Amino acid sequence: MIHNFSLNRKDIKAIIWGFAIIFLMELIGSNLMLLTHTNYHAELQKTLTTIPILPVAIGMMTTAFLQEILFRKWIFTWLAPYSKTAVLVSTGLFCLFHMPTNLAYLTLYIGMGLALSMVYQKRENLSASITLHVLWNLYTLGATILVMTNPM
Repeated sequence: MIHNFSLNRKDIKAIIWGFAIIFLMELIGSNLMLLTHTNYHAELQKTLTTIPILPVAIGMMTTAFLQEILFRKWIFTWLAPYSKTAVLVSTGLFCLFHMPTNLAYLTLYIGMGLALSMVYQKRENLSASITLHVLWNLYTLGATILVMTNPM
C-alpha cells in the first residue's frame, strides 16, 4: 500500500493549503455550532474524561491512516479514469462515514473530505494526505483539550 513515506516541498505546500481549507471550513462549522447551540466535539470531550490522552491520540492517528488508505488510495485507484468522480465519491463516503449529526459537522466533513481528496489527487502521494489528516486530528485533539482545561 505505502512503500515509502516521503514528502517533498510541493507535498508540504499542498498540506499547508489543505490544512488552511479545513481550518476555514472548521471556522464556518464553528459559527454554525454557535448559532445552533451545539457543543464542540462533545463525543471527544466525553472520551477524554475516561481514557488517557495518549491512547486517544494513537487511535486518532491510526484511524486517519486507515481512512486515507480506504477513502483516497482505494477509491482513487478504483475510479482512476474518472478523477472528478473519484473526488466526489471519496468526499461523500468520507462524510457519510463520519455520520454528521448537524449542518456544522456536515460542513466540516465535506470540507475536510474535499481538501484531503484534492491533496491526494494533486500530489498523487498518499503520504501527503495521511500527513494532513493526522495533523488535523492532532490539532482537533489539542483544541479539544484546551477547551476542556480552559472553559469559558
